[in-house]
Amino acid sequence: MIEQKSLPSNHYKIGTTYNNIALLYANINNQIEALNYYEKALNIFFHAFEHDHPSIGSIYYNIGAVHYKLEDNDKAMNYLQQSLRIRLKSLPNDHIDLAATFSVIGVVYCVQENYIDALENCERAFEIQIKSLHSNHPDLASTYFNLGRIHSKLNQEQKALENFQASLRIMSIIFKEDHQNLELLYFHIGQSSFNIENYQNAIDNYEKSLQIQLKTMNTTNDRLAIKYKYLGLALNKLGNFAESTTKLKKALEIQSPLQNQSEIVTILSQIGQNYFKE
Repeated sequence: MIEQKSLPSNHYKIGTTYNNIALLYANINNQIEALNYYEKALNIFFHAFEHDHPSIGSIYYNIGAVHYKLEDNDKAMNYLQQSLRIRLKSLPNDHIDLAATFSVIGVVYCVQENYIDALENCERAFEIQIKSLHSNHPDLASTYFNLGRIHSKLNQEQKALENFQASLRIMSIIFKEDHQNLELLYFHIGQSSFNIENYQNAIDNYEKSLQIQLKTMNTTNDRLAIKYKYLGLALNKLGNFAESTTKLKKALEIQSPLQNQSEIVTILSQIGQNYFKE
C-alpha cells in the first residue's frame, strides 16, 4: 500500500485502510481474512486513539460480527458488548449504529437461547430504527424477523406471527417473489400459524415456502423434507387424511439417512393414524 511507504506504521489512516480491506473480505464471506485485517486495524487504532474512541467501537462491532458468522458466539458477545459500551458513551441515543449493535447482540443472545435478553436488545434496536429509517428499510425487515423468532421461542406465537408478517410486507417489496428470504419467512409464518391452530393459513404459507424451494434450491435436502412433514401435519388437522399421507410419504422419501430417527418415527406414526382415520 502507498500509505505504508509514506506514513508511520501506526498512523490511523493505515488502520482505516485495513478496516476497509476487512469489510471487502467480509462482503465476499472470507471471514478469516476479514478478522485478520480488523485485528490489524484495531491494533493501530489503539495507538492512535483513546480506547473509548468511536472508531474503536466500530472495529469491536465488526470483529464481533465476524465471530458471530464464524459461530464463536462467546467471542462475538465479548466484542459486541465492548462496542456497545463505547457507542453508548460516544453516540446519540438514537444513532443508527447503536441500533445495529443492539440488533446483533440480540441475535447472539437468541443463538445462546437467552431469549429474554435477546428480546430486550432487539426491541431497543427496533425503537431506534422505527424513528430513523424509512418504513420499507431492509434493516427494519430483519429486526421484525428477529423479533418474530424470539417471540416464537418464548411461545408468544401471535406476536411472532405479527412480526413475521411485518417483515414479509417489507421483504415482498425489496425482493423478487422467489427469493430465499421469502421462502424462509413463509415457512416461519406457517409455523406460527400452525402453533395457534390456524391450520389453513399454515398450509397456505408452507405451500408458498415449498414452491420457492422447489424452483430455486436443492430439492432433496432435509429442509424440503421438513416442509412436506409440516404440510402433512397441518392437512391432518383439517381432516384431509389422504393428502396428509401423500405429503408425509414425500417427506420420508427425501429424508436424509442421518436425520433424527425420532422424526422418522413421528412421521410413520402420523401416516398410521391417517390410514386408521380414512
